Amino acid sequence: MRNTVSTAECVWLWLMFRSNWKAVTAGLTLAWSSGAVEGAINRIIMWNLICQAGPCGLSVDIGWPVP
Repeated sequence: MRNTVSTAECVWLWLMFRSNWKAVTAGLTLAWSSGAVEGAINRIIMWNLICQAGPCGLSVDIGWPVP
């Protein structure tokens, strides 16, 4: 594994930033939230835990009713 970055790599990175400058600026300055995505992922994880727990899901304490 090398610990240095070549000049060509730095130039390439700068050109990519420059070609997408509006996106780079927006990503660094605008407020954003991944709350909806995180909520969906948490629901999927909880559903998987319930399904692995058995038919009634009683071995998993999730704090809300099990379907």
